[in-house]
Amino acid sequence: MSRNKDNEIIIYCLNKFFEDKSWHCGGNIPKKLLINERNIRLLRNADMITAVDIGYDAIERFRRSGRYMAETLYRGEYDVDLCLKIINEGQRLCIPQHYVGGIFLLYLELCEGVNIETGESQRDDVVSCAG
Repeated sequence: MSRNKDNEIIIYCLNKFFEDKSWHCGGNIPKKLLINERNIRLLRNADMITAVDIGYDAIERFRRSGRYMAETLYRGEYDVDLCLKIINEGQRLCIPQHYVGGIFLLYLELCEGVNIETGESQRDDVVSCAG
């Protein structure tokens, strides 16, 4: 498959999965935060096992930070439930399985406000919510 066709599928998957999701700052997720080269690369390259390891680690660091902790992320079992929910929703939406790991990480970042690289809260970051 050509890179352009792959990008088209990834963009379709991002739009389809996140069309009814809310941004952690409130409202719809800005398109420029959803559809960009970084996120396309993330979906292309993040396998599910690596994504789960990165995601669980970021959630744990987020919990320890204690800043603006969402009730859902505070519950210990929520990380597993969330991961399974995203896998199931990806299957329901016919999203190719090899993109679901990246979608899991983007969900944490865009919808829950967890910085997947540092585990810090993005909820109090004025710049990240400025769009």
